[in-house]
Amino acid sequence: MSATVQSLRAGGAPRRRRLVHVSQGCERVALLAIALVVWQLAAGGNRSLYFPPPSEVLPRVGEEYLSGPWTSLFLGEATFDHVVPSLSRMLRGFTLGAFAGVALGVLLGLRERARQYVEPMLQFGRAIPASTLLGIILVVFGTGDGPKVALIATGALFPVLFNTMEGVAAVTPVKLDVASVFKVPTRQRLLGVVVPAATPKVFAGLRTGLSIALILVVLTEFIGAFNGLGYRLVQAQRNFVIVDLWAALVVLSVLGVALNAALGLIERRVLRWHRGETGGADE
Repeated sequence: MSATVQSLRAGGAPRRRRLVHVSQGCERVALLAIALVVWQLAAGGNRSLYFPPPSEVLPRVGEEYLSGPWTSLFLGEATFDHVVPSLSRMLRGFTLGAFAGVALGVLLGLRERARQYVEPMLQFGRAIPASTLLGIILVVFGTGDGPKVALIATGALFPVLFNTMEGVAAVTPVKLDVASVFKVPTRQRLLGVVVPAATPKVFAGLRTGLSIALILVVLTEFIGAFNGLGYRLVQAQRNFVIVDLWAALVVLSVLGVALNAALGLIERRVLRWHRGETGGADE
């Protein structure tokens, strides 16, 4: 009898999770609708040139970014001229910074003595906002994509590096001792014990690094750029086309939400085993 009850409970768990996800999705849509209504009422009552209502901004988003033919997936000219270049720079910088941060974090996390020597310098580097280096980098290295990508990578590097380093250093010595007793090769020990144990912290750093990369790609396009969302914002501001400015902000927000959702999906897939161990699989 108890086995039958347990099987029914196990079969009902996925259904409960689906209902929870549907309920959460409906709540988010409702909150978004409420936010748009509040925005419309506030802008309509204010009637300010610099605070247009969504009834003006959203159609502009459609005209500029979603008005292309079906052969281009209905993406408008502004999407290819500005969104795609910004996304390309951001992803290249974020990927470079993430790989460097994970590699260096694993190395320093495993070597306590080296970490003690290097960490003060890393803390000093982290204390300097990457955005303050923008002027120096553009003057010294020029205004091409290379310096922009390098600055984005620098900003994304530190949160990934420190989270990875902390995650690796926190691996219990018992696990490493067991692997050593069974003479597990170093490569398998690294990939099978150290990296999986540090993965939750790594993804925490990736989330922070992704947000920083998105901010930095806009900042780097304020100066010395000829395309990108940052360039689009500056041009709209200089020409007093405020609706275009707000449309670019909306697109930037949607892009941030989409990137964060994509990273969250990857995180859930990779850390499924972790949720199972901590009891989160049934939530």
